[in-house]
Amino acid sequence: MKAKLAALLLASVLLISALAACSGSDGSSRAETVAAGADTAETEAAETTTARLTADVPDSDFGGYEFTFLARGKKNNWENYEFEIDQLDGDVINDALYERNSKISDELNIAFKHERVDGYDVNTPFTKAVLSGEDIYDVALPSITDAGKYAQSGYLVPLQDLKYMDLEKPWYDARCIEELKINGKNYLFFSDITVRNLDAIWIYCFNKQ
Repeated sequence: MKAKLAALLLASVLLISALAACSGSDGSSRAETVAAGADTAETEAAETTTARLTADVPDSDFGGYEFTFLARGKKNNWENYEFEIDQLDGDVINDALYERNSKISDELNIAFKHERVDGYDVNTPFTKAVLSGEDIYDVALPSITDAGKYAQSGYLVPLQDLKYMDLEKPWYDARCIEELKINGKNYLFFSDITVRNLDAIWIYCFNKQ
């Protein structure tokens, strides 16, 4: 049940994130649009069709299940806070995340919980839970370095084996999905579920002279 819920939640959350990102200022969707060009001779109006984004998951009710994230805490610069937002405050990102979380919580009848660690060390509680067989976390948000170690250690299952994980959806980073494959399988991914992969972008500056 937990595997099904995790896949359902991830698919639903990422769909809502994608729709929010595609929303124009008037609330309309900016999903992929195909328009037929107007005939200049006849000045015909362009015909427009919009491809609707869907998560392709069934309607489900999980009876108030507490969905637990294992995440980095506030003692570092890269804390994961996205599922702890409990109110609107006028900030664009805060309010988009709040509305996303509220919609998913209502649709699946679940509650979000954050299990925080001090600093960066998601690895210790994650590894302990896996080796002891404790079924206490639904999603872990480790660093990419630790996530690679989990895959090498056999702690993770291929994402392709999860029924509702369609890695061709636009809310997954397609280039990362391709480049992070191990023997044709993916064990970790980047996506719109968190804003941290966008916050942690580094650049190089150099003097051309």
